[in-house]
Amino acid sequence: MGAPRDPRADEQQLARAAAGFHARLRTVDTLVRMDGADFAALLPETDLEGAQIVARKLAEAGSEALGVAARAGVATFPDDVVTGEGLLEAAAQARDFARAASLPVASRSLLG
Repeated sequence: MGAPRDPRADEQQLARAAAGFHARLRTVDTLVRMDGADFAALLPETDLEGAQIVARKLAEAGSEALGVAARAGVATFPDDVVTGEGLLEAAAQARDFARAASLPVASRSLLG
């Protein structure tokens, strides 16, 4: 059993990850910390292919900052869902699929 984790160090790591995320986003994009180490990036007027490219870059930034494999899920409006809450849920499901399949990025479209 190792030493207990320092919550301040964890927050500093997450702040570094967030800075890395921001550096890979456009000024019109919005980054939101959801819960714990989960973030959402809202990418206006970005199609599925563009969102997947950004998601890969964000997963790489998260892996670099946190030292663990980061996973990303992608969902698009209005193709996958038409509500904000639904969009976040669909992206979370895709992220969970990415984690289970050891993929850096998964899209809602993969889930059928």
